[in-house]
Amino acid sequence: MEKAKSMSASGVPVSDEADKVRERFHSVLMKANKERPRDSDIKALRSLLDGNKELKLWEAVVGMGALAESQALDTILSGSGQGMRECWRKRLQAMRADLGYAESSSLERLLIQQVTLKGSRMV
Repeated sequence: MEKAKSMSASGVPVSDEADKVRERFHSVLMKANKERPRDSDIKALRSLLDGNKELKLWEAVVGMGALAESQALDTILSGSGQGMRECWRKRLQAMRADLGYAESSSLERLLIQQVTLKGSRMV
């Protein structure tokens, strides 16, 4: 008999089962996140993502904006130390805050990320 799931206000299941699925997701993601993963690992990842849409497992992976920012910092500041990277991360964080990132819609957040990267002349 399947255990009943209680739902949070956002519609996300809150249960031991959901925690187990998240743990499994992270394990399978590590196996699938390789240059040449096994087909079975990719299928397992797809199955977890498709079979647990309400958990939004994909949100655990860094977004494109953060990925672009990280890549820009690594590329532009290659040869610089970690201190410069941290200063630039703080600068970009402050720019986003000035533009109201925290209160923005998803579309506005994408635009703010793009503007801060372009405006800082990093890309």
